[in-house]
Amino acid sequence: MTKTLYDPEVEKRGIEKGMEKGIAEGIEKGINKGKAELLIKQLLKKFKNIPAEYEDKIMNLPINIIDKIGMDIFDINSVEELEEYFKFPKA
Repeated sequence: MTKTLYDPEVEKRGIEKGMEKGIAEGIEKGINKGKAELLIKQLLKKFKNIPAEYEDKIMNLPINIIDKIGMDIFDINSVEELEEYFKFPKA
């Protein structure tokens, strides 16, 4: 029979690490959401109107694709060209 010793310090460190990870993930999600929202505003400014389904797709794109659209925005000539950016591999 093996006994394990309870160490409150180990538990405390584990909880702290878990909280830090959760905060970091929350911050990252917030940054990604902010970038997606800004991109939608920029696209609306450029094209005056974009389909609601495109807005939904943009909100769910990986951050690297959002960044790519942001960098390419001056080269995109029609809303329909955004379809190419939606063809990323699903994670």
